[in-house]
Amino acid sequence: MFLLLSEAQGIPDAVKYYTNILYHEFIFYPKEGIIYKNDSDNYYIIVKGGDNKLSFFNELLMEVIIYENNHDASYYKFDVSGWDENNRKFDRIFIKINMKSDEIPRLREDISHELHHAYEDYKRIANKKEGFLDLRNNITSTDTIEMRAIYNEFKDDDILLKLSNYIYYLLGVEKRANVSAMYQELIKFKLTKQDINDGAYKKMRFYEKYLTIINLTPKMVDSLNSEQLELFGRYVRASSINKIYSPNSSVFKKNLINYFKTESEEMLIKSRKMLMEYLTDYHLLEKTNIDRPKSRNQIMDEIISSVTNLDSTKKIIK
Repeated sequence: MFLLLSEAQGIPDAVKYYTNILYHEFIFYPKEGIIYKNDSDNYYIIVKGGDNKLSFFNELLMEVIIYENNHDASYYKFDVSGWDENNRKFDRIFIKINMKSDEIPRLREDISHELHHAYEDYKRIANKKEGFLDLRNNITSTDTIEMRAIYNEFKDDDILLKLSNYIYYLLGVEKRANVSAMYQELIKFKLTKQDINDGAYKKMRFYEKYLTIINLTPKMVDSLNSEQLELFGRYVRASSINKIYSPNSSVFKKNLINYFKTESEEMLIKSRKMLMEYLTDYHLLEKTNIDRPKSRNQIMDEIISSVTNLDSTKKIIK
């Protein structure tokens, strides 16, 4: 088994571990999994938590739906039947992954993203920061009934819809889950020394997403008319970033542009650190300056010339 960094330094070990388990069972042993069936394009896998010290559930069910006209989002939810107080973990959690057939290569990222959400909810209850009933009654950890109502008023406005999605991507809970997804996307890459020198990590799906936010939002925000700005202002005031709102249109626009830029830049920095964590986990790097601004263009001589057989599931599954 490869070395995992401590949770304080990066992705929770439990998220890494169970992402590998689920991906491995789906990709490599579809007919020999723990419990598996294939119903048309619906695939089901059940994993038991057991006595594994990394488990935060008694049972996990993953459903993967593959079809061409796919508009449904992936998500996770926990069984409303309850919390296992004796073992201090979820009794049962459910992960649903929706994707088109050509999106299967990103399965690792989607699993890790949803597992990270589940793990954070588990930690909130286990550490008694939030009760199970309180968590169960929330719509999501980032959404509110008021935000949903306002969203429905502008869901047909392309610009406001995109801006609301960008705000969602930049909320803390989503950023942390996306960092987990970035880590798995790095696993999917077969990096060489030259790939790193050429900045191949900048082509990662999540890296490009936050770079797009930086590049597109200034013009988008500046283009908002008074009616759009008033409606979006209501949405922001109902969210967790309500402090950036201002009744002054010019100030509010400036705050929005600055928010999108600074929060996205933070994610790009974290993605560079995730590259170091990934390489460290696989014993490919002993020392690097990759997350230090002054060394962004330096060649990392200590990275081996090529990276092969990066499929972690083959190392973690005995």
